[in-house]
Amino acid sequence: MKVELFKNAVPVFLTICMIVLFGALPILIVGTEIHFSAYVIETKNLILSLIQPYEITYFITKPERPLFPEIFNPYLYSMSIYFLAFFLSILLGLLLSFVTINFFSKSAKRFISFIVFVLESLPDLFIVVMIQMGVVWFFKKTGILVMPFTSLPDERSYFIPIIALSILPTVQFFKMFMLSLEEEVQMDYVVFARAKGMPFIEILPFHVYRNTLMSIFYQSKSILWMMLSNLLVLEYILNMNGFTSFIFTYLSPELFVVGLIMLLLPTYLLLLVFKIFIKKLNNEEVVL
Repeated sequence: MKVELFKNAVPVFLTICMIVLFGALPILIVGTEIHFSAYVIETKNLILSLIQPYEITYFITKPERPLFPEIFNPYLYSMSIYFLAFFLSILLGLLLSFVTINFFSKSAKRFISFIVFVLESLPDLFIVVMIQMGVVWFFKKTGILVMPFTSLPDERSYFIPIIALSILPTVQFFKMFMLSLEEEVQMDYVVFARAKGMPFIEILPFHVYRNTLMSIFYQSKSILWMMLSNLLVLEYILNMNGFTSFIFTYLSPELFVVGLIMLLLPTYLLLLVFKIFIKKLNNEEVVL
């Protein structure tokens, strides 16, 4: 148990060290000169800031304000959008693949593959703009504002950011599920179960999907990091006043390092939970 805990903690520690070293880089090179001693001092100061995070302050104009607990408000907002969009994309990818493989003909599957290709080719910015235009068009026709499409200081938008952030991951999960299912249905255990008269619709959730967990895990890692970068764009476009906007508005070496660590830890913990779940369910070891 201790060895396993150490193996999981080492990558996090090394990543945090790299973030600290990277956060101090602006001090290292100023113009054409390299200030190594100043870089070492800045690195030391960043480490001390991490040891005493409640002493970190931020400001654009005076006076300075303590970073904690002020940062938790935009942080929790952005993380809720981030994780809700992620789990929604898994759920939609799962449901769409289940319906497609059970109820659609080959020609319908080819059409769906084309739609998926088109959606995957569209940038997130275009999708956000189209959703906003749809909301405005419906409001002008009916006088009903079905949802706020931008955030205000006292009213936050959830629906559009979650939908916009989940579209591309949903498409990728759907493609991954379909590819895995097409491979799994050729396996001997599926052929044998169907020969014994077991309906395919019962084989899928209890056997086939369970065996695709490894592929889901490895796909999830790249999707989660992609969603973080897309979240920054969404927060700017939708005026969300979220965590990434907060970081870049009040940018400083301390805030940059703390912000990246706060983004890293929940993502890593989620992947760690996935790893433990897969190991318990399928007795398979996966690497983070």
